[in-house]
Amino acid sequence: MNYFKYIFSIFNDDNSWHPAQQPNENTPVVFLDKIHNRVAFLMMQDAEGQSTDKLADVVSTNTKNRGGKIVSHKKVNINGNVFVFIDTVSADRQASPTAATMWVTVKNNVGYGFVCGGLQTNDLAEACGMIATTLQIK
Repeated sequence: MNYFKYIFSIFNDDNSWHPAQQPNENTPVVFLDKIHNRVAFLMMQDAEGQSTDKLADVVSTNTKNRGGKIVSHKKVNINGNVFVFIDTVSADRQASPTAATMWVTVKNNVGYGFVCGGLQTNDLAEACGMIATTLQIK
């Protein structure tokens, strides 16, 4: 599999984001924000023969099968790459009100997924969106 260079920048004004694990082939970037109970990670996998729409449909189906609710599912352009943005919330919001936002794309037979989530708060979507604006796949 041919992985292309990527740049992942974290808006870390309060120094809350920290690397959570050593990078590996499929999950090269994982950051935790223990102060705000958030996680962000970038995944890459072989996606030969897949389209961005097909990959997004698989992600959405898996989310629903695990009890999540899709709030939004739309195409967005980030730094010249078309991603499908998927916004989700946990089905059992009273027990653990969590949310996750995902941006998925396929480029040169590689599937990329950026996931950011945590406790559902007003600033979660904003923080995740700010990080997503930095995604670059070359």
